[in-house]
Amino acid sequence: MADDYQILDDDDFDPEDELRPEYDFASLREADRARGIEYRRSFVHPEPDLAAAFPDAEIENYWAGVSIDNIHARIMRWKNRG
Repeated sequence: MADDYQILDDDDFDPEDELRPEYDFASLREADRARGIEYRRSFVHPEPDLAAAFPDAEIENYWAGVSIDNIHARIMRWKNRG
């Protein structure tokens, strides 16, 4: 079954592409834009002293993600307190 391909009506179809169509985020953004939803990209540039604490951007991004996840979890616990 791994060698079966479903040909889609898509000019950009590539049978070597492993990304399933439902995960094609570019087309999702286009559909959202058509509905009036816009996406913005935000770039955060840490202060030099904070950036110096991390050996590279990959680790810096990892810990930023951990921090965001922790903040989100705390917000959800606060909202669901009872």
